[in-house]
Amino acid sequence: MGTSNNLPKDKDTVKRLPSLKKLLFLIVLVGMLVSLIGLSAFAYLYYGQREDSKDLGNENSSLQDEIEELEEQQDTQVRDLLIQIEDLQATVAALEEDKVALQKSEADLKKSEASYKSKAAQARQYNDVLGALHDTIVRHNGFSGWTEAEYQTGRSLALATGDQGLVDAVDDAWHDLDGDPVLRVARVLKEIIDGIYANT
Repeated sequence: MGTSNNLPKDKDTVKRLPSLKKLLFLIVLVGMLVSLIGLSAFAYLYYGQREDSKDLGNENSSLQDEIEELEEQQDTQVRDLLIQIEDLQATVAALEEDKVALQKSEADLKKSEASYKSKAAQARQYNDVLGALHDTIVRHNGFSGWTEAEYQTGRSLALATGDQGLVDAVDDAWHDLDGDPVLRVARVLKEIIDGIYANT
């Protein structure tokens, strides 16, 4: 009889009891469905995240490989550029040496040209003396009758050469009247020829 105390006494309560069982069953069933859907959603999200993580890992690995390849290419390009720079520096150094050699050659040529011009000018001065002597011989039709003015012209031209031997020869040709005039003129001619050869 102690069990009868736990039982509901009123008929409506007893009638409602099966629906309470149904309700309880429905709550449990809905709870299980919600749990199952929650677990499914969790599993789906977990699996999706795991796949995304794998894809990111693969993409990361691929990017890492690309980075390493690009770094290797960059290192190769840098090495090539350094070699090119060294080659260019060697070329620049060689060109600088060539430039110095050309400048030296140019300076030597300028010296040679200056020397040539100086010698040519000196040779022209000897030719001027020779021309004056020729004109005097032709004008007087020989070696007599030469004037003081002709002597001064010849002497100043001889002094312009800077050749004291020629000046002495011109002085003798006009003033040493005791010697053979052909020999006196021949001495002047020899000094002129020696001077011209010395400047060629």
